[in-house]
Amino acid sequence: MARKHQIAVGGGVLDSAYTGEIKLILRKHWDTSYEFKGGDRIAQRIVEKIQIQEAMEINTLGNTKRELWDLVEQYRSQMSNHHYRS
Repeated sequence: MARKHQIAVGGGVLDSAYTGEIKLILRKHWDTSYEFKGGDRIAQRIVEKIQIQEAMEINTLGNTKRELWDLVEQYRSQMSNHHYRS
C-alpha cells in the first residue's frame, strides 16, 4: 500500500493477553481519495517471542565502551546461569 498508493500503516504492539478487535491507523500522503475493498491486503502481522529479563543493579557505569561491554557480558552471564539452574 505504501509504495503503490502512498498509504502508510501505523505500527503497534499487542501483548499475548489481548483479545479485542484489531484496528489500524492509515495515513495517506496525497489529496485524492482511495476506496478499500473487502479482501484488500492493507497490513501485516509479525509474531515475535519476547523474553523479559530480571534487572541487575550496578553501582556505577563504566567510562569507556570496553567497561560498558564488560558490564553487558557480566549481566548476560548471570542471566544465563540463572535460567539454567536446577
